[in-house]
Amino acid sequence: MSAKEKFSIKQQVRIERERIWDVVVSSFRLTKRAEQDVDFVKSTRSKVAGELYGRAYEEAAKGHYAEASALLNECIGQNPNHVLAHKELAFILKNTGNLKDALSHWRIVKQLDP
Repeated sequence: MSAKEKFSIKQQVRIERERIWDVVVSSFRLTKRAEQDVDFVKSTRSKVAGELYGRAYEEAAKGHYAEASALLNECIGQNPNHVLAHKELAFILKNTGNLKDALSHWRIVKQLDP
């Protein structure tokens, strides 16, 4: 078998693999209804996270740092990309002497909002 024939066979195999991959990927796509459900869940989680952040901010303003930290961790559980929650938690952790965890949250803030 010549080098040209080997190249042609390899090219055909690659094209067939790409075709199969496209079929597999398209089977993972969500239906329109499922996309709407995902959007609803995301918006609900964002709303819950926002409410938790508001409550945490009020607790922190009163000096109730343990309660605020718990609410902020719950907020981040609902929305891991909630920049303000990470920022506020970093501030609280720093002020309560937990510099290691404060730095961890501050790094997340910098990644999310450079």
